Amino acid sequence: MSFKGIDQTLINQFFTRIAIDETNGLVEQIVYLPIQFASAGHLFPWLIQTQSLIHSFTMEANKIFLSLKLGKDDSTCIPSLRPLMFKEVSYNDGFVKLVVEGLGGLKSLIQLVLAGAHQIDFQRSALQGKRGKKEEVLICTAYYPVLNKVTIGLDDTDTSTIGDTYLTALNIGQQIESEGRGHFLKLTVTFSYPRNPFKTTNNAASAMTFLVDPPKTDRLIRSVIDKAQHATNSRETGVAILEGLTIPSRLKSYATHCKGRMVEVSEAERTAKAINARLVSFDRDRGMIGALASLGFANDPQKAIIPSLKFRTLFKLGNSFVRVKEMF
Repeated sequence: MSFKGIDQTLINQFFTRIAIDETNGLVEQIVYLPIQFASAGHLFPWLIQTQSLIHSFTMEANKIFLSLKLGKDDSTCIPSLRPLMFKEVSYNDGFVKLVVEGLGGLKSLIQLVLAGAHQIDFQRSALQGKRGKKEEVLICTAYYPVLNKVTIGLDDTDTSTIGDTYLTALNIGQQIESEGRGHFLKLTVTFSYPRNPFKTTNNAASAMTFLVDPPKTDRLIRSVIDKAQHATNSRETGVAILEGLTIPSRLKSYATHCKGRMVEVSEAERTAKAINARLVSFDRDRGMIGALASLGFANDPQKAIIPSLKFRTLFKLGNSFVRVKEMF
């Protein structure tokens, strides 16, 4: 797909994929940016405050994750204040329709961030500005096939002497992508309770996030499980699977508990049942605890890494004590 006045090499560095949560009336637009232009993503926190169809925004590396509400907004662009406007987000017959308008330099940007659409149509109109000046507005209507979002947690593929769970997960995710079974979006590493007597070293688990064609979802999940079973070095390996865009509040609470205290397998099983997540183990089942916890922070990589408040406080107090002791 080519856009007037924009170099094709640049267009090829942008891409958008779409997933949907019909239950909550939300669409997730994942926009891939050239890494050198990732700062453009910081436009969206401001845009959230200026229009009704953007529900939330996060950014990881060069990917923008926009949560959009199904609906329409009749507002228009405002130069310098709202140069980009989401006019419509709708879903019908397996496709999501996005209608976005922009003015000035944003006319080119919306063409770039909508790249990868199944179909895209353009319409130009005029916006009456100050002192009778008219600004050209570009309205883009794009149609995307809907993908499923699947997050798969993995824990305890290593022992104290061999293996790293995050490397195992990274390899599996990239293999899934290269085999054409799905799109490997990201890997999120979570650190849980540091005093867990069963941990190998850092008590870390990994969550792999995928986008997949709906009919291929089960095949992707089976492939990840098979690869994990083949690659593991431990008898404690656990896998957790969650489909959908949103992380349930009960899962976030469970993941937070896993950072501050010991959690038993029975609690993981109750939580998984309540949120319709699946748990899998190959032999012993303690790995399911951390695998499920990693799902709770899959959309919040900063919280995933940091310890609980209790351990952050103890760490700071310990450092202060050492510094004071060294003074005398």
